[in-house]
Amino acid sequence: MLIFVMSIAFMVQPIYALSTYNDDVYDFNALTSEYVYIYDLTNDRLVYSRKGDDQFYPASLTKMMTLIVGIENIPDVNQTMVLTSDIFDGLIEAQASRAGFGIDDTVSMLDLFYGIMLPSGAECTRAVAKTVAGSEEAYVELMNQKAQELGMDHTHFVNTSGLHDENHYSTPHDMAILLEYCLQNELFNTIFTTSSYTSAPTESYPNGLPMESTLSRYCKKLYDGACPSLIAGAKSGYTIPAMYCLASYADIHGTRYLMISGYALWSDTSNNVTDHVNTYLAFENDHYGYQLYYPSGSTILSEKVKDTFGSTITIPTDQDIGYYVPENTTSRIILDHELVAPLYKDQKIGDLLIENGSTIFYHIPLIVNEDIPLNTIAYWFNQGIQWFNHYYLYLYGGVIIIFVLSLLLLHRRKRKIRRRKRSIQ
Repeated sequence: MLIFVMSIAFMVQPIYALSTYNDDVYDFNALTSEYVYIYDLTNDRLVYSRKGDDQFYPASLTKMMTLIVGIENIPDVNQTMVLTSDIFDGLIEAQASRAGFGIDDTVSMLDLFYGIMLPSGAECTRAVAKTVAGSEEAYVELMNQKAQELGMDHTHFVNTSGLHDENHYSTPHDMAILLEYCLQNELFNTIFTTSSYTSAPTESYPNGLPMESTLSRYCKKLYDGACPSLIAGAKSGYTIPAMYCLASYADIHGTRYLMISGYALWSDTSNNVTDHVNTYLAFENDHYGYQLYYPSGSTILSEKVKDTFGSTITIPTDQDIGYYVPENTTSRIILDHELVAPLYKDQKIGDLLIENGSTIFYHIPLIVNEDIPLNTIAYWFNQGIQWFNHYYLYLYGGVIIIFVLSLLLLHRRKRKIRRRKRSIQ
């Protein structure tokens, strides 16, 4: 049996080259962010990745690690500390985001936790670091240790806030690993999914410091109010080298998703926030879900090759062929031509199409893996059959004509014989 394989190098990338783009169908390629990683937590499957394993600057997404390390190392969230002046040193010069606490404010750990996540306060990350490890440098060592424990092999932290440093980096995939882990912590989950919070009274804020998540502030500008409720929680980030980053979580039709994005430019209609909102809305409105078309080890195509004696093309797959697509999306195989020998290695013989109506989400070329030589005997045998089939009607008509003429001649001969007999008599 002749074995063929399929080229699947670009299966992750959806393409529309074979059809007219349908505005009702979501196009991952339209995402603004340069780095994108979307994961289905419920089914433990990757949804989409664009440079998901490439190094990028995480900016304030770093604070997810800062917060979880603090939560796991501070048993009493009601413990308080005084924010001394050294905690604020250099933050203004570095243009670091701050929650708004003042020097000499006495603040609880819980309020600092909210200050880390919602307004992305760098003074809060330093305060927690000082409480746990005595210094930011020592606390960063704990963050890097945690990253290694979680299998974030392409991540290295230099500070607690995400301020730019060439040695402070991660990948979208690693950030997704981190967020998945963090969401299993009840307190982290509560803080991450909170859009607004007010601290206990402090010297600077007798009525408490009001805090609002950065995502909520962005959404007020973009959507004349709040973000669509399907985004359960998010953490944003920004530096000039990192541009706009966002980590989010959503629960849609019972499926839980994580999305990490990085290096998005900002406009009123296209940015990191719209990337996440539009993606989740597409999942919600079009009922996106994972659909398995061919499980690993199955056969995609099995067809005989003409001009050979019984040779068969068998196209197997050694991995699952499945995608996140809208409901009623189906697969279809189209061959470029009749399978006739000779066929040559690397020759394309057709496509596997994943389509919904007139829109093609993916097309996977079916590629010959080895030469299939022409069998001369089989070729001439088939040529003979083709010749016979082509001239069959002529031959059949000719036989009928000959038969009819033969009958007429026979009838005429019989008449002559009868006339002779009568004349003799």
